[in-house]
Amino acid sequence: MTHCDYFSLYDADTGSLTEWGAKLRRGYEGEVSAERRLDIEYGRLTYREVFEREGVDRATLETDDDAIDPQTLLKAEATRRSAGIPVTCPHEPVGGGSYCKFHLPPERYDEHDLTREDVCASFIEIINGATGTDAQRTKCFAGAQFEQIALPYRTLTSTSNRPVQLQYAEIGTLDLDDTVVDERLELDGARIESLSCEHARFRRSVSFERAELDCQAVSFDNTVFEERVSFCGADVSATKLEFENCSFESECEFRDVAVELELAGADPSMIPIVFNQTRFADSFDCSGGEFYVGDEVGRRTQVGVEFIQCHFGDETKFGDCTFGRTAESNSVDEFGGWYDDTDADDSDGETADVEWNLSFDSSVFAGRIQFDEAEIAGHLNLKHVDFSGKIGQFDDMEIDGKLRLNGAEFSQGDIDFSDTVVRGNGSEVSGRCMNCRETSFGRGDLDFEDAEIDGDVVFTQASFGQGSLNFEGVDVDGEARLDQTSFSGKRAAFGRLTVGGSLTLQGAVYSVTGGTIEFEGMTVEGGANFRQTTFTGNNIDFGRITIHGEAGRSDDWQPPINFRETTWQGGRIDFSNAEMGAGTTYDLATFSGEQVVFTDATVRGDLTLQHVTFNTIETVFTGLEVLEADTFDMSLAEFNSNRSELQSMALACDEAITFEEATFESDTDFSGLEARHAETFDMSRTYVGGNLIFDDAVLACGEVEFSRLSGESAMLEFRRVTSDDAEIRFEDATVLNGSFEVDGETVYNFEGATIGDINIGHEGDGKLFEHFVFRDTEFDGFDFSKNDVKKELKQTGWRIHTSHRGGLRTGFPNTRFDFLRRWSRLIKHGPDDDSTHPEQLESTYMKAKLGADQQGDPDTVSQFFQKELHFRRHTYGYQFWERSAAADPETNRLGLAWDWIANMTLALTVGYGERPSNVVLTSVVVVFLFSFVYRGLDALPTGSTYIDYLTYSLQGFIQLVVGIQPAGDVLVRLFTSIEGFIGAFVIALFVITLTRSIDR
Repeated sequence: MTHCDYFSLYDADTGSLTEWGAKLRRGYEGEVSAERRLDIEYGRLTYREVFEREGVDRATLETDDDAIDPQTLLKAEATRRSAGIPVTCPHEPVGGGSYCKFHLPPERYDEHDLTREDVCASFIEIINGATGTDAQRTKCFAGAQFEQIALPYRTLTSTSNRPVQLQYAEIGTLDLDDTVVDERLELDGARIESLSCEHARFRRSVSFERAELDCQAVSFDNTVFEERVSFCGADVSATKLEFENCSFESECEFRDVAVELELAGADPSMIPIVFNQTRFADSFDCSGGEFYVGDEVGRRTQVGVEFIQCHFGDETKFGDCTFGRTAESNSVDEFGGWYDDTDADDSDGETADVEWNLSFDSSVFAGRIQFDEAEIAGHLNLKHVDFSGKIGQFDDMEIDGKLRLNGAEFSQGDIDFSDTVVRGNGSEVSGRCMNCRETSFGRGDLDFEDAEIDGDVVFTQASFGQGSLNFEGVDVDGEARLDQTSFSGKRAAFGRLTVGGSLTLQGAVYSVTGGTIEFEGMTVEGGANFRQTTFTGNNIDFGRITIHGEAGRSDDWQPPINFRETTWQGGRIDFSNAEMGAGTTYDLATFSGEQVVFTDATVRGDLTLQHVTFNTIETVFTGLEVLEADTFDMSLAEFNSNRSELQSMALACDEAITFEEATFESDTDFSGLEARHAETFDMSRTYVGGNLIFDDAVLACGEVEFSRLSGESAMLEFRRVTSDDAEIRFEDATVLNGSFEVDGETVYNFEGATIGDINIGHEGDGKLFEHFVFRDTEFDGFDFSKNDVKKELKQTGWRIHTSHRGGLRTGFPNTRFDFLRRWSRLIKHGPDDDSTHPEQLESTYMKAKLGADQQGDPDTVSQFFQKELHFRRHTYGYQFWERSAAADPETNRLGLAWDWIANMTLALTVGYGERPSNVVLTSVVVVFLFSFVYRGLDALPTGSTYIDYLTYSLQGFIQLVVGIQPAGDVLVRLFTSIEGFIGAFVIALFVITLTRSIDR
């Protein structure tokens, strides 16, 4: 039997490889194992029989420099052996020629009265007639040249198990529409110019490895592959590649496939590569594949690969794939250039932007998926994808467009996006981003470490899994939106996250049992919205975060940094060294755990913590700085901590610093606090349950308020506090224990307050009660008998209501005729509504008297009793001169005048019953006064001296006249009786006042 000569590798006449040998040589790299390649390269395999079989003169090879390289022939032979191609063609030559009808060039068909239909019919006949005893391998068509293989609506089958070998064949048209192929097809290295395989079924494996498909379109729509199919290393050049609605029931391999799209004349509305609704029952391997455009795209606006609504049953690999590069863009620096700057023209002849899309929308990945090191010059769409496999590797990717994960669900495995770069530039599409809206990540780990996103990141309503969540080192140029996201796992890490726009986590819930939620070192150029977010973990770390609060700000952000209604639950909650570059709010937030730390944090703008609740063992704000602000507001805050440390805070605000109605259940330390520039410092209506310490604090504000402070069980310590020109007002406060020490100009005003056993002291000018003002103050345990207090009281005339500051609050020392100036001002101008009313001062000293009496201090009781009656007289005087008289002004005035006179009389005569010396002085005055009366009446005989009159007056005063008899008439006897009557009363008053004085 004569065989076809096509399979000869060597042409002795030309001394070079034949056409067939050249084809096999080109397939060397893809066909031969690595071990055999090394053997050939280093000469360990000589294949001596090859030289003999091919008629090669080895001596000629050694002496002729133009002869064939022996390794070239050996490589062709190695490829043949690896591919299982026989040494000789099993088909007979036609017409006595050298080639069979399958290797005969189509242009020579006419020489043998052949047509392409004849060749195709022979091809079918041979396959269908092949048997299991086919020793000559008649199903081998390797290297064949077909103008057409058309098998529509046929069944290709035989009883032989040998494959149909079409390796390195050249096929003009391969038409397998509606064909059932029950044979193994090997088309490795084949060249096909037209391929259509719709509604076909391959019951055996099929291989297109390293095939060259230079077609107008390649279509496998609705085809079923029951066994393995491989396009590894295939080179496809087409306007369209379709595998829509296919079913791959075994392994599917597209490794290192190269798809060059020729789109200049294609329909601009067409998506060029389509796998939609395809089912991959086993693994799908497309790693190392390249998908790119080889020409100008004309009026097209979208180019891409679609795997929409596909099902991937086992491992899926796209690792190291390249999507969307141009034929010229081979380096990393040039990657994505086509996507960003295309030469496509729009309908007006101007350059148009083109989007590249790699879409897996609504697909299901049941196994492991690998996208590691893939490069996409456009968008990666994974919307509504179901990742139910155990591992998803998206690390080290480069995505020039958006990454969309809207509605995706990761139900089982670990997801790794670490070191992925999402550039988000290219065509000017609004909201360039990594879009993961409503995505569900399952029980595994999710890793985005060191990923780079040039656009926005959107994880709105995403659900992260139960493993670990890693956003460490992620760099986002645009906005990062994670609002309403949820995570319950081992660890959530956002450390070193960088956001060029704003960051949103509103309504998010992050729970880490026994682990860490970490934002340490995070940087946000814009605002940050954490409103209504819940963090639960053993350690919640916001340390060293920086939020500038400016770039990309929206009018809806009020303020730009928002932790309102946020809940932290866990061990240590750390904001130490945090820097907030704009207004920040924690209103209605709740901190529950062991420790809350704001040590050395800085806020440049308003800071509000209204209604904040601290249910912790320790709360620390030490070193907090608030700069360039209008307000610092911690009103209605609740410190339920065992200890609260707010030392050395620096609050520089223009308007208000307020802790109004705050609650401090236990020890709270404000030592070293600096509150400057504000119009008010307000801690009014606060509740203090433990020690409240303000040692060395600076309260340099317009007004300093501790009014209505409730400290029944508290200890207040205010040592060396500086307040510049403002009084520190404790009006209507309750301060039962504490220590207040002044070493400067500070004044404490306890008007209307209730004070207990507090220590007051002043290291300076010695005028203690110029720095402590008591008006209408309740004294419940205050000890006036302390040596330094009583000493100061004696020096100041027992006055406790005045200070050295403010209007009519006259200070010390008292001038002798100061009362004249007061009464002159009262007569001219009437009562001053802004001044302290004497009625209040009367009440002040009455309460001071009761407080001293409670402590068993009679001396102080006496002094304050006199002050009480003294200011009662002032009250009568003010009421007498008041402009707005009551219904019967004259009657009221007369009564007030009488009360004033009576009070004045008691003050002068008996010192309100507290001064026996006043009674003695009154007695002397009466005696001298009546002595002049008697002399004027010539009550004694002629020749009596003034001494006689004085003696008579004294005897009349004590009602005992001895020796001297009056010479006057009844008028003398009347005045003598009056003097005796007065004397009896005065003597009785003396006895009473002396007794009271001795008792005290």
